[in-house]
Amino acid sequence: MRLYHIGALIKIALWLIIWVVLYFTINVYEDPAIAIWLWLVAVLLVSRGLSFYLFWWLHQLFSDHDGEKILSDSYKMSLLFWLFCLINVSLLMMHIWTNLLWAILLIGFVLLHILLFTQKQEKRYDR
Repeated sequence: MRLYHIGALIKIALWLIIWVVLYFTINVYEDPAIAIWLWLVAVLLVSRGLSFYLFWWLHQLFSDHDGEKILSDSYKMSLLFWLFCLINVSLLMMHIWTNLLWAILLIGFVLLHILLFTQKQEKRYDR
């Protein structure tokens, strides 16, 4: 149960370390490519770490499951959110990103969330 918290806190700590390194060691005018890539890595790490706590808090508000189930689902939801952010950032970097493509990806990830979590609820009731 604590591994979920440790994993999320490690991601947030890495985000802080990257920001400190960016601020004190890299001159963004001399190395813009390195600064941009490290900034993107930091944003992706913080989106994964902080989204876990956001989903965990929302799950606690609106769910009646036990603590381990809430933590597990929140971690899976943060992984899906992270993948969504990673795909969008990759498409932006390749200059392929459009509003239509973003909407299709968003609908796909929402459907993936629905499929992932409704199947588990059906299995739970079959016992």
